[in-house]
Amino acid sequence: MILFRKVAILGAGLLGASLGKALKKFGAAQSVEVWSRSESTREKCLRQAWCDKVSETPQQCVKDADLVVLCATINAIEEHMRLIAPALKGGAIVTDVGSTKAHLCSVAEDAFKDSAGVFVGSHPMAGSEKSGLEYASGELFVGRPCFITPAAGAGDKVFDAAKKLDELWRALGSDTRTITPDLHDRIVARISHLPHILAANLSALTGEQPDAADLAFAASSGFRDTTRVAGGSPDMWRSIISTNKTEILKALADYRGKIDSFIKALDESDFEMTNSVLEAGRKFRNGLDAK
Repeated sequence: MILFRKVAILGAGLLGASLGKALKKFGAAQSVEVWSRSESTREKCLRQAWCDKVSETPQQCVKDADLVVLCATINAIEEHMRLIAPALKGGAIVTDVGSTKAHLCSVAEDAFKDSAGVFVGSHPMAGSEKSGLEYASGELFVGRPCFITPAAGAGDKVFDAAKKLDELWRALGSDTRTITPDLHDRIVARISHLPHILAANLSALTGEQPDAADLAFAASSGFRDTTRVAGGSPDMWRSIISTNKTEILKALADYRGKIDSFIKALDESDFEMTNSVLEAGRKFRNGLDAK
């Protein structure tokens, strides 16, 4: 079922290109138009079956669009909001796929205050440590969680747009949940941002050891699985960490308390306590596979 006549996608990396593929695969959009900062990426998009048109500027891309999806780093999304706001037609819905929401919703409130369009945040939890449209998949969002985050105290237009976005992400195969931007940031700090930071620090620590070459030789599936997400773009993660700093610090403090308790128990040979942590961890992790 076609939900939007024209969808404009700003940014054609992994998520943007996957969204374009998914929109056509599931028949949710009649036309998909793309803009990318990179000329070579724009040229690649022209050769993609899911892409109907490529624009030279963000403003051209969003003209007459029913839905605009901002698929870039947090800093770039902020820039794009301000560029496109005057170019939107009445009733246009703008959303994004950024990993933090309270900050972006605050920026959007100012950027779109005089715009004919309406902004509602989205966050499909469907990323990868890989980047680029060559890794795109039309099924990337199938079975994945997706948050929709209308700003607290928003009016009817915003909540009508949120319902339309809920319908869209469900049509692309996602499991959706509508929550406040602040609650979203608390959740992702613990389920996404903290794991990435831990994986990056573990990888960095291992690489700093004097016998790093031997450690790399021995690194098998356990280490590789644990640190897989550390392969993500540092530039992208810098913008995520800087815009969700408060919640990430809370999550890190909770983790520090947990690991300090484990260290103390190990130092005191309290193996009942260390085993209880291992068992609790096993139980929660196995429960994820049972979903």
